[in-house]
Amino acid sequence: DYAEEMVQVCKAKYASFPNVSILVQQVEKLSFNSGSFDAITCFGLFPHLENKEEALRQMNRVLRKEGRLIIAHALSSTELRNHHCKAELVVAQDWLPEGAKMKKLLKQAGFDKIQIQDEPGRYVCLSVKPQM
Repeated sequence: DYAEEMVQVCKAKYASFPNVSILVQQVEKLSFNSGSFDAITCFGLFPHLENKEEALRQMNRVLRKEGRLIIAHALSSTELRNHHCKAELVVAQDWLPEGAKMKKLLKQAGFDKIQIQDEPGRYVCLSVKPQM
């Protein structure tokens, strides 16, 4: 997370888990070595990223070959767009890309095996970093 107050909440919540590290970073500027992770879960965050293309490139970079990326939200892309349009100006344009647009973004970032479920009450996008 890059919001310091959310990091403090998370640290308190997971204090009893010694194998969990909570860090402040922007997804568009990850400091991890290439190939560091088997999987990345991005829950409720993706709509709020300023540069989604660079964020996806960075996530691809830090995933190992055949690593999985999960982008999920508790609302569909349509529900989230409607919700954010009624919210503060800060998030009014923070949307989840719909199917074809998300697939294009993921392919451009180097992902394949893309599956998207975008239905009332959930948005789940699964993709894989190829072996090559």
